[in-house]
Amino acid sequence: MSLDVNYRCIYLPMSKCISTTPKMLEFGKLKESATPISQEIHAPGPLDYKLHKTAMMAMGCLVWLVNTGRPDAAFAHS
Repeated sequence: MSLDVNYRCIYLPMSKCISTTPKMLEFGKLKESATPISQEIHAPGPLDYKLHKTAMMAMGCLVWLVNTGRPDAAFAHS
């Protein structure tokens, strides 16, 4: 968090969190997707324990970002 010189605004930079989350989740390099997603997403079947845990962690990270300072991501999350 940082304050501008006139102390009128508070900035919550999220760039470090956004850039380190995919690395933490071991996603490697991700490609961008358009929003909203207009097609159904089909899973290949039930997830094993590790993929299920990773998916839940990814959703938790996204929810945290949306609720703490990225209202622009709320549309994609919903």
